[in-house]
Amino acid sequence: MVCELLRTQFPDAQPEQYVNGTKVDVLFTRVDFGRTDRMAVECKSYETPLTKTYIEEKIWPKYQRLLDAGYIDGVLIVSRKPVGSAAADSIKGWRYARHLTIQELEESLLGIRKYVQTLAGLQPIEEASYVEARFDGHDGAALEKLQAWVSSPAGNGLAILGSYGQGKTSLARRVAGYYANAYLADPTQRIPIIKKLGEVVHETRLEALFGAEFTADSPAPGYQFKTFDYLNQTGRLLVILDGFDEMKHAMTASDFFSNFREFNRLLKGQSKVILLGRPNALPSDAQDLVFRGIRRVGGQSVASTEFNQWQELTLAFFNEAERQDLLFSNLKNIVSRYQVAGRFTYKSSFVEERTAEVLDRVPPDLLARPVHVQLISELAADPSFDFGDFTRYRLYDHFIRSMVERDTTQKRARKAIPLGDRLQFQRDVAWWAWRRIGKVQGSFGREEIPNSLLAELPDGNATDLEGKRNEYIVSTLTEEKDSGVLYFAHRSFQEFLVAERLRLAKPDPNAHAEYSAHITPDIISFLNQTPDLDYVMDWYDTLRSSPGLLSPSYLLFYSRFPRLIENIEQTALRQPAQVDMWTVAIIVLAHQSKTPGSPTLAQLDAFLLQVLRLGQDDAAATATLALLQRQQSRFSSPMLLALVGGLIERCLRRARPESDPSALSIEAKQFDFSAKWLGHTVEKVFAMQGKLDAAKLQFNPGKLIALCAGEVNDRMPEAVSAFGEVRESAIVAPVSVETQKVYEMIDLKLRKAHDGFLRNRRTNFVVVSYDRTRRAGNSFKPH
Repeated sequence: MVCELLRTQFPDAQPEQYVNGTKVDVLFTRVDFGRTDRMAVECKSYETPLTKTYIEEKIWPKYQRLLDAGYIDGVLIVSRKPVGSAAADSIKGWRYARHLTIQELEESLLGIRKYVQTLAGLQPIEEASYVEARFDGHDGAALEKLQAWVSSPAGNGLAILGSYGQGKTSLARRVAGYYANAYLADPTQRIPIIKKLGEVVHETRLEALFGAEFTADSPAPGYQFKTFDYLNQTGRLLVILDGFDEMKHAMTASDFFSNFREFNRLLKGQSKVILLGRPNALPSDAQDLVFRGIRRVGGQSVASTEFNQWQELTLAFFNEAERQDLLFSNLKNIVSRYQVAGRFTYKSSFVEERTAEVLDRVPPDLLARPVHVQLISELAADPSFDFGDFTRYRLYDHFIRSMVERDTTQKRARKAIPLGDRLQFQRDVAWWAWRRIGKVQGSFGREEIPNSLLAELPDGNATDLEGKRNEYIVSTLTEEKDSGVLYFAHRSFQEFLVAERLRLAKPDPNAHAEYSAHITPDIISFLNQTPDLDYVMDWYDTLRSSPGLLSPSYLLFYSRFPRLIENIEQTALRQPAQVDMWTVAIIVLAHQSKTPGSPTLAQLDAFLLQVLRLGQDDAAATATLALLQRQQSRFSSPMLLALVGGLIERCLRRARPESDPSALSIEAKQFDFSAKWLGHTVEKVFAMQGKLDAAKLQFNPGKLIALCAGEVNDRMPEAVSAFGEVRESAIVAPVSVETQKVYEMIDLKLRKAHDGFLRNRRTNFVVVSYDRTRRAGNSFKPH
């Protein structure tokens, strides 16, 4: 064990070597200031400390003659137990010899003594009270559960999940501080290592992740990743990775999964790794993959060879006693600070009475998270604040407004810049920082802030751009690290500011792609609680002409506003030929979400069939995908007849009236997915030669889905799964429909005009595209 540990920094370390006929336990060379020393190691795994007598009679004679003869340059004695004072004095007087316990050797090689001492002073929350976190479904404090897990030989990885403001980072700090103190008191305990993943913005290997921590952020003399890796797998470390959700927002999906593969490298041997973050950062299939090692293949769950299984625990929301406890403690501390500062005058019973008032008037769910309790405590400490009609949105709105207003109204030097302009800067900075590519989302350097964010704001008393930037930053909701990096005090502050920035600005059509890429469920939650929902109508007004790229989840957000759905029903649903693809998707999702005012199933189907027949190419493809998704389990239903008939009718409507009966001619610019489907994939199957009324049309639904997706993929890449999971088993096998019944679904005039084409006895439909300017055509024939 000692040899393997030394080998992480001294590759030539070898066990049980003979030096001039004397057997030494380990031999290695060390380079120190250009000099190469040959070191001998004496290893003793005794249960009792080495005595002075043993050292002088057994160890000293063995190695002193080798030192005198110059065969070795130093001796390292490694034992399980620390030595007493007499033995320590003896070794101290022995030149070129040193004693370390195995734990001291580990610590010395890793070089993180000062780091651990810093962690020992870590508090869960700075300048605020802390109530021990709990896990859902488990009694007792979360720390007790974690202690049992760390002591257990089972399980390398533990994922602690919790939504915003539930105290994930506070718990991470609590655990790191506890184990740091435990290690300093008893070196046989695990050494805690905590890393904030919000600082990770690219695909990063473990070597770089921890190398940056121990060479720049928390310098550790002599740190080597090989030593770290060895101690991790031998059960000497407790690795805490905090904020995987913050890492997710700062990188591509590919980089995110690559980093999770790196985290899995930590799960080996006797390692213990705790990972914390918000579960809503990942869709359910991604959670299955990275936390449970399960991937979906053809609708079935299959074990992944790339990802390990993590044990999962979910943080519990505060119960009534915990809410009261934390509220009272926080309020008491804040009131005490305000009294010292002379800010307010309180009566002696204020804290007790105010705590009771808050518990009575504020909805319990708003006191279920530590971050909310802290915010509400700040508000409650102001005797004039009224808690009537309180919501989460009002909580953040009032708190943030009050913080900025405090700078504006109470500090004379800052009155030159109005409150509204300062708030505008907060929102713009939050949105700018939120969507930076390849950067940490919640932190930035002041010099990185674009000048454009300040261009239209008043200068105040500033005489140059740098002074103006500093004047706006000084009242921002960010805090500053020693290195000069600014960061938002809590992620939820930034999320609220982003929601406000989006709500107050009508986006142009191109901006929706950014909105779609960067809006998260927590931002949506703030948007849904705003007192004025008129912004949704403004957004929808420009959404209709958005070029994309948009995600289904972004459209789902629109689908849950009854007023918008009512507007769509009264306008767009009555104009299927002009409706855009986004409106089609929204109305389908509204029906699935059972949004009040959404169409019935019959109304929806009728609308989609009309869009399929008459609508724009991308809208018709979206309508077809929606109909196909619902038909997966019943491909022989009457709706399928209507769908196939509608697609054929769409082709007939676009064909030249003078089309030859043997082929359908469609102008190239109108040759969309339906024409490719009819001419490329549909086959006629005759039961008996010459019996047209017994013929069937056969096609593969999967190919039709692929053609529809191809029509809209450049605008909605996730179109195939937009309306639900598409089961592979349902789209692989060809389906057949009776030809005559399909033709009956086609407009009678069109059917008569193209009767020769429809009744042609070929086994496939020939559909030709032509360029009106050149009159040249290309025929699409079936496989």
